[in-house]
Amino acid sequence: EQKLDCVVYACTSGTIAAGYDNIKNKIQAAKPEAKLSTPSTAALKALKKLNIKKLSILLITLNHLVLKSPQIHILIFILTWRLVK
Repeated sequence: EQKLDCVVYACTSGTIAAGYDNIKNKIQAAKPEAKLSTPSTAALKALKKLNIKKLSILLITLNHLVLKSPQIHILIFILTWRLVK
């Protein structure tokens, strides 16, 4: 069995859809010694480390996909809410 320092769950929409705590519980059950990183948690840590209080998010994608994607709206809300918290 291989020991890991960190597991990177690299699916942003999957993290939002399944919920960070749900993913964390499953990773800890399989690899209790490993830390968990996701795109949204990595972005939040980087923004806090850089002391970023306000930001603009540029999404390079097709507008109709963004407008139809609740995951994108939720991710932007979470990033904004945690920055001002």
